Amino acid sequence: MKPDTQLDLAPAPSGVPSPCRSLCRLDEADLCTGCGRSRDDIRRWKTMADDERLACLARAARQRQAWDSLAAPRLGADPA
Repeated sequence: MKPDTQLDLAPAPSGVPSPCRSLCRLDEADLCTGCGRSRDDIRRWKTMADDERLACLARAARQRQAWDSLAAPRLGADPA
């Protein structure tokens, strides 16, 4: 058994895959424009429990949806 000073602090394996798309760039709100996660969520990902990761994925998906809706053309709008 390892002495207390040498405990392995690596995170347990997870079944929740990272949403990283290798398109990493933070916008003015510190959100990754590739995956939609916040800087803090990206930094903490490796130490999050699976329930935290699932919540993070939900937040990131909502953020990407918000960006997509801003970029979508509006019905009846004049194309400039």
